[in-house]
Amino acid sequence: MWLDLREIESNYRNKYSLENKDKKLTYVGRWTSMKDPRRLLDLHPIIKEIDPNFHLALHGIERSIGAKYDIIDHPNSNYIFKFDGTYDWTQPGVPTYGPYVHAEGMKIISESLFGASFYRLPKEPHNYGDRMEYTQIEIIGCGTIPVFDKHYGEHNIDSNGNRYIDNDYLAVWSCRDDLEGTAEELVRIANDTSEQKRYRDSSFEFINREFNADNVLPEMFDYILKIGKDNNKFSDDKSLL
Repeated sequence: MWLDLREIESNYRNKYSLENKDKKLTYVGRWTSMKDPRRLLDLHPIIKEIDPNFHLALHGIERSIGAKYDIIDHPNSNYIFKFDGTYDWTQPGVPTYGPYVHAEGMKIISESLFGASFYRLPKEPHNYGDRMEYTQIEIIGCGTIPVFDKHYGEHNIDSNGNRYIDNDYLAVWSCRDDLEGTAEELVRIANDTSEQKRYRDSSFEFINREFNADNVLPEMFDYILKIGKDNNKFSDDKSLL
């Protein structure tokens, strides 16, 4: 996986400082149980008990049957299909919105102090692939503090041979079985500007090393050229049909 981080830096990371971000955890992405957006809804009453001024929001939840049962009908969900650019925090529950265009989603993430992606494969950790999804890379690229699933962090290895979770200040690692611990950690970091900077800087250094196109593509092309062409792959033209 690779991404041109220069574009994200200039358009988002450098335009939205930590001081200008809302004290909020935001999920921006399609609905799928694999990414567990429902976790924000389950977190809501716990984190509000600790800090009533800490907010949560969901974006990208389409009106499918799966999303209806998992998210839209959830008692903590306040579903509003179209996002008008503002949040009404006086309403109960978590504001939950429908699909968005990419640039709008990037802006929403950039304005939030925390970005959530609970991508997890608890029964198939071998399928993680030692990588991040583009959504995860973009959260960090925007200068927003990532909140990722603990199981995911424990089962991916970086280019130095270290587990993701063993990289200091890469992400806030959330366990579905300990939502109170996640809530406490988010509120603590939200009230500590030095901790916020550590997460913002360390996570960006990580994706720059692991996924920046300037670093990844030259190595990939060099590897492909070293492998060379397999001239014996097809015996005749019919094999290509």
